[in-house]
Amino acid sequence: MSKSKSYKENLVDWQTLAENLAPRVPDLPHLAADQKALSDLVAQAHALQDQRDAHKASLQDINKQRQALAAQAKRVQNRLGLGLQNAFDVDSEKLVEFGVKPRRKKVRRSHAAKLELAQKAVARAAARAAALAAEKPPVEKT
Repeated sequence: MSKSKSYKENLVDWQTLAENLAPRVPDLPHLAADQKALSDLVAQAHALQDQRDAHKASLQDINKQRQALAAQAKRVQNRLGLGLQNAFDVDSEKLVEFGVKPRRKKVRRSHAAKLELAQKAVARAAARAAALAAEKPPVEKT
């Protein structure tokens, strides 16, 4: 299966046909109107391609400006966040109003709670192992 040509490849083909046919039009007068039409279309296509390239360059410039602006805004946002943390305290819930996450206090667990979590994890692992063992019959040794 052949791959379709790109727009630029087609444009080169059209231009080649129009330019190479132009000197032979006197010998082939029945192709003169179509050769002229193709030449005009090639000229329009080049003009559109030039516009596209200019807009592409402009878009790249705009994207660079957006990235620079975003970096500046992030720096100012960070400074404001630090200022709000300084004003209200780093763990104050008032910070949420401004979109700043307060520092959460660490929850300390007792030894008994840690032991209980570990026992639950072991029970889950044993249940998974039992389920896997039930799915696959043991391989017999000969």
